Amino acid sequence: MLFHMICWGMCCNCCRCCCFRKDRIAECSFARTENRKWWILFAVLTLLTALGGAISIFINSSTTYEKIDTTFDHVVESLQDGENFLCRGFVPDTLRSEDKSIDQLREQNGGNDFLMTTCSVPSIGSFLNIIDGNINATVDTAVTVFTRSQDVLTSLNVADFNLSAALQAERDLKAEILLGNNRSREVTDKISLLRPLGLFSSQIPQVDYYEVSDRDINSIDEAIQFTITAQADLNNTINSVSKAVSDLQNDITTDLFRQRNSIISDVSKVDEQLLNVVSTMVDFEDDVATSKTEVNNTENFGEPVIAVIFGLSIIFLGMMLLGYFLKKKLVMCIFGYLLFGFFAWMCFALGLILVYSMINYDVCGCESVFTAQSCSTLRTIFKTNVGGTVKIGSTEVDIQKTIENILLCPDRNNATGFYDYSNDSNFIDILGIGSEFNKTTLITPVIQSINEAALQLDQVDNLNKTKTRASTALDSISSFDTAFNVTNVTAELNAFLALNESLAPLQQDENDANWPVFYSTATPASNEAKENNTKALEYVRLCIRNIRLLNETTPRVNRDLANTVSLVQTVVNQIDVVSAAVNATQRAVEEVSVSLFTAVAFIQEINRFSPCGWVGNFYTNVVISDFCEATFTSFDSVSPGAIACLAAMLVGFFVLVIMRDLVDWEDPDGDLDTGRNHDGIARPAQPDGPPPKQYQMAVVQTSSPPNFASPHNPTYDGKDALADPDNAPMVMAEIERVEKVPSIGVRH
Repeated sequence: MLFHMICWGMCCNCCRCCCFRKDRIAECSFARTENRKWWILFAVLTLLTALGGAISIFINSSTTYEKIDTTFDHVVESLQDGENFLCRGFVPDTLRSEDKSIDQLREQNGGNDFLMTTCSVPSIGSFLNIIDGNINATVDTAVTVFTRSQDVLTSLNVADFNLSAALQAERDLKAEILLGNNRSREVTDKISLLRPLGLFSSQIPQVDYYEVSDRDINSIDEAIQFTITAQADLNNTINSVSKAVSDLQNDITTDLFRQRNSIISDVSKVDEQLLNVVSTMVDFEDDVATSKTEVNNTENFGEPVIAVIFGLSIIFLGMMLLGYFLKKKLVMCIFGYLLFGFFAWMCFALGLILVYSMINYDVCGCESVFTAQSCSTLRTIFKTNVGGTVKIGSTEVDIQKTIENILLCPDRNNATGFYDYSNDSNFIDILGIGSEFNKTTLITPVIQSINEAALQLDQVDNLNKTKTRASTALDSISSFDTAFNVTNVTAELNAFLALNESLAPLQQDENDANWPVFYSTATPASNEAKENNTKALEYVRLCIRNIRLLNETTPRVNRDLANTVSLVQTVVNQIDVVSAAVNATQRAVEEVSVSLFTAVAFIQEINRFSPCGWVGNFYTNVVISDFCEATFTSFDSVSPGAIACLAAMLVGFFVLVIMRDLVDWEDPDGDLDTGRNHDGIARPAQPDGPPPKQYQMAVVQTSSPPNFASPHNPTYDGKDALADPDNAPMVMAEIERVEKVPSIGVRH
């Protein structure tokens, strides 16, 4: 256009050149007066074209701010989805509503531990809170079980104590029985020795004491032996349970706390980072809201700005056309140059729009179908620029292979709004990092120790043996039938006491008159009688003593027998209770092992709490819908109107400059004159000042207007002015004064 302005001479003719010389333009057929109306009509059409382009731009750009609002809303929704993904509920809601920092929330609510408990499901925070709760609860339960296992050991020790007491009672019972047997035999033996010594057989009572049979004694021995064996079995149980309890309460508990603290420490680190990210996202959400407000504040003038910019072409073209109609040189000149200046910048703006539109189209590669699946080029760009591997823990993740699956991640929720798990809709399975959350290897040694302790608590066989043998001992003792419940013990004792009183005086007096009564001797008693009397007194007194002891032994034996039966029965009953307690403790320990493994293994369930659908929604809504579709359609719809405006500017400028050349610039004040002679051909206007010699015109002063030969002169009489004899001298004199006179026109 600059070349056009220079060569066509917007304001002067000094630079007119070649075919653009004004005299050549004047010779063209389109410069005739009768064709001017078509140029005016064409100029008006270009003006209307620019107006239509501006209207098209305004209409198509009227939804720009709606699309911008939608983009901001989509970004905010995605941020909130991300916040809910991390920690739904109290934390983001409070940060958003009360304008507090995360540090203030920590200070006011007791730190991260409490804040994490407020994360509601489904969210990573709730998952971490569940992990924390499960592991702590499992460890607390384990410690409780381990502590209570001491009660089982105490019960076993009580049973062992009672079994020892029962064994001692059995032994005491046997000793009493054997002692009774010995005393019974001694009475019987002394009676047999006493009878032949004198004449007092009739005074000796008929003693009917029966010794405890060997079978009964053997039953007591069997009871003792079974009790000893039962105690040995019980001691084996106690030793095993004691070791298990010691392991559970010491080494295992220590290892359990250490591993628990390690896992909880890792979780706590994640808690800190998670809450910080939530805070950052809420802050960014505020920034987005602020930006949205600032952008919306420009809506009143920002929405029509593109239409106004390109609509300037209407003003410039209109003012040039108005200058033409008003025949104002300055107006056409000023707005012509303004039109050129804005044309250059609007070409640049249109170029940017077209370039950005093409770049957007090529980058997205949606082929006019704006879906996440169809815009393959954009995914390729993501894969290319985000390529490479990232090490997560010990797992190498190929981002280039996984980024597409994350961008296309479907949003799968069930009717209740909770994540409906599938292996293609969560970060963990897509990235293939599930093994990084397998913490069971940390707890496996502890679980193995717990299982070993549980095996040591498996004392069913030993306790059954203990019970069986104790029951057998009880049966053996219960079958014992004591023989010490004799009758007439008092009469027998009195008979021996009476005999003792009769024989005792004889021992003091050999001349006692009763010697012949008890012995075969006369008075004084013979030596043999004296010796027999001495022996008889000894035997009688031994019988008295043993009868008295037997009389005391009977209740003692009965008491020991009852005590033994009671103790053994108590042991049998305790074995049932202790066996149940040991079995319950064993099951509790085994359940601790299972619960501990389950609690730690639950960490691997993070894939059910890490849906990536919100990223897929962000990609679909913000990147595809807002960036690809909305941006492309906005620029693409504005381009035709902008092109129409620029085309109208270019063509209109060309037309109006030609229209300018259809007339001459005459007066210094800028007025336009038709400058046409009678033949209808435009003639160049004379420059200001004295005409150059080579262009001076012959001015013929005549007494009357010259009669030029012209088909447009109605007074032409067919005679040449030079043919008039009266004018010839004057004309010839003037011709001689002028060196060169081109025949262009005559002013009169």
